[in-house]
Amino acid sequence: MKARDGIEAQRGLNDIWPGDEYPDPPLMTTRPLKCPGVGRDRDCINALQFYFSRPVTDDEMRFLHDVIQRAVACMPKQST
Repeated sequence: MKARDGIEAQRGLNDIWPGDEYPDPPLMTTRPLKCPGVGRDRDCINALQFYFSRPVTDDEMRFLHDVIQRAVACMPKQST
């Protein structure tokens, strides 16, 4: 456990805190990836934020990018 602001923090196996080094990829993929939430970015109306159950690997990020690009291409066109 590491202290944050003088308080001992309870940490799980895959909890990542700012300043921590990311674990090796095999450890990161021991838990299934889940996406419990999505939201809008308050400062940029063109951005979305996705929340995941653990850090996303580079391969997973590339896959998700490809899936989102395909989904956007299939969306109906909005009339203006």
